[in-house]
Amino acid sequence: AVRRYVDELQRRLVDRADDLPFEFIALEVALEAACSFLDAQVPHSALQTFAFYSVIYWMV
Repeated sequence: AVRRYVDELQRRLVDRADDLPFEFIALEVALEAACSFLDAQVPHSALQTFAFYSVIYWMV
């Protein structure tokens, strides 16, 4: 995951068409990486939550 972040950051720094400072570009790539990671975790977490609530429902 870190390698993809570094590759994307390098690509954007080379191909940048705007005058944004390095810090903003790095922040943008980092936020996109974090959001992608969290987005990928949602289905797994949702399944665990559903299973937990199913168990609780049948215990009540």
